[in-house]
Amino acid sequence: MIESFTPAIFWDTTISQLDAQKHSGYIIERVLNFGTLDDWELLKKIYPKKRIFSESLKLKNLDQKAVSFLSNYFKISKTKFQCYSPKPSIQEHSPF
Repeated sequence: MIESFTPAIFWDTTISQLDAQKHSGYIIERVLNFGTLDDWELLKKIYPKKRIFSESLKLKNLDQKAVSFLSNYFKISKTKFQCYSPKPSIQEHSPF
């Protein structure tokens, strides 16, 4: 079933060597960062929402758009994600 994802998501990996259970964090991270809506739907067929939730909280390299999406989807604060880092509301200008 993993072979059904958009191939570009795993451009540097041999998809046939991925194990859905053993490499779940890697697969979830790649789909969230680079996948399409169809890939997201397929991800939910492979893993229960609870697993996607728990794995995504631990990921260190999630795109901020993915964090925003998951925050809304699971109705939790962005700060719960290990990869979340708030941006300053006012950026200081360089004196030079």
